[in-house]
This record gives sequence, C-alpha cells and structure tokens, in this order.
Amino acid sequence: MTCGPFDKQLLRATLGLRLVLAVCAAGVAALAEGEAAATEARERLKANRDLMMCALGELDGVQLTEPRGAMYLFFRLAGVTDTMAAAKAMVEHGLGLAPGLAFDWDEEGWFRWCLASDPERLLRGVERLKAYLRG
Repeated sequence: MTCGPFDKQLLRATLGLRLVLAVCAAGVAALAEGEAAATEARERLKANRDLMMCALGELDGVQLTEPRGAMYLFFRLAGVTDTMAAAKAMVEHGLGLAPGLAFDWDEEGWFRWCLASDPERLLRGVERLKAYLRG
C-alpha cells in the first residue's frame, strides 16, 4: 500500500506535532525539576572527570588537558601519527573515541572521551585503551 500526497503531508504533520509535544513535556520537566537534575549531573560529571584524569594520567604516553566543566575530556596518545586509523583500531578493542581532529584539535593523536557514563563503564574503557596500547 502506498500513501498519496495528502497522506504523506498528514503523516509529516502528525510526526511534527508529536515532536513539539515531546519538547514541551521536556520543558515542563526541566522547569519543575531542572535545578536538582542540573546539580546532580554536574556533580556526576565532575566525579567522572576526576576519575578519568587519574586513570588516564597513570598511563604512559598519555597527555591530558583538564576540562573546564565540559562533559568531555581530551587526551593525546604519544606516537599516534594517524588519529583516524588509531580511532578505527580502537573500535576493534571495543572502545569508541572521537578523533580530536573533528573538534579543531589540529595535531594528530588527540581524542575526545565522553564523561557522561557510569564510572564502571568508563574504567572498562580505560582497560580497553590499555589493551589497545599493548598492541
């Protein structure tokens, strides 16, 4: 069964309306519970940042920059001359990191690690990075 032009327009309008309603519901929730949720998220991200600064700082060949409140951490791996190839190889070790080149880090070897996860998962990622570094 195919949809005619009117049906497609109705479908688009319905989907658009559902999106608007979802955004409105999120806005109401943010106004009602926003400050507490923001404080909790800020504290969780700071704890994750501190955890990862420590864990990555213990690895040889890792250069860190301390984030100023972001939910991401940038670090450089010594000896990496092709960031994209390294990022692809890390995927084979179960680690998905964004190449720093995508975020205006002009030098090779920089990667972005998202801190918006639970501490156990972040530490599993560090173990996977260690496995990658061991070759």
